[in-house]
Amino acid sequence: MLRCAGKEDLTVVLVEIGEAVDPGFFGHYDRGKIGRTQKVEEWSKKIEELRKITEERRPERIQELEFARIEASWKTENKNRIREARHKEEMETRLKAEEQARLKAEEEAKAVEERRKIEKERRRMNERIALEEEMRLKKKAKAVEERQKIEKERRMNKRIASEEEMRLKKERWLMEEQMRHV
Repeated sequence: MLRCAGKEDLTVVLVEIGEAVDPGFFGHYDRGKIGRTQKVEEWSKKIEELRKITEERRPERIQELEFARIEASWKTENKNRIREARHKEEMETRLKAEEQARLKAEEEAKAVEERRKIEKERRRMNERIALEEEMRLKKKAKAVEERQKIEKERRMNKRIASEEEMRLKKERWLMEEQMRHV
């Protein structure tokens, strides 16, 4: 298989397996100093050596690739864990903030309701005080009115009594006058 391989084929094989191609290696071929069979044998040996080196390095490279893949997987898992932890922290922070906002709103609502109750009670007390004051003033006005009525009645009675007394005096005087004339 390698005995019929040309210079270009060997170059391609060497490049594909990742080896550096020595330009002087193929120089003998062009100059005709070495026989064709010797060249093929040398090339075959060189290719076999390169294959052995490649085969020896292959498990190392596979292991390196596996380690790199595992390391990348670990990094990805760590990134995912960190992202999940951050997301969890953000969610906890958001939920905590929402809970605090809800509690604050409830406290404010309770405070507003308490102020409304206090204001309502104060209005009721003010209304009661105003009503009591109005009743007191009405009673006082009624008492004043009754006193005035009583005073007026007393004056009227006094006047009537005075008029009656005057009339009686006048009658007596008239009777005395009549008695004197008689």
